[in-house]
Amino acid sequence: RLGPCVVYFGCRSRADDFLYGEELEPMHAAGAITLRTAFSREAPPATAGYWRGLRLNVDYVQDLLEEDGQRVAQLLLEQAGHLYVCGDGQ
Repeated sequence: RLGPCVVYFGCRSRADDFLYGEELEPMHAAGAITLRTAFSREAPPATAGYWRGLRLNVDYVQDLLEEDGQRVAQLLLEQAGHLYVCGDGQ
């Protein structure tokens, strides 16, 4: 039996970088997965950026993971979930 599947996907632009978006979005719509996305360059330039060291209107996967912290902990610690991290390491 497959447990709940939550996919966190982050990139700069939905239009240019959302690999497998055409496969992931229908799976999410069908309820097979929960899809959480973060596109770091999608906010209007006038409202996104840094101010006094704070990041404003720039979404990253780590923000989603922090938002969902209790849910992620429950999946990992109580439901024997797995976490896979991919990226360029920057």
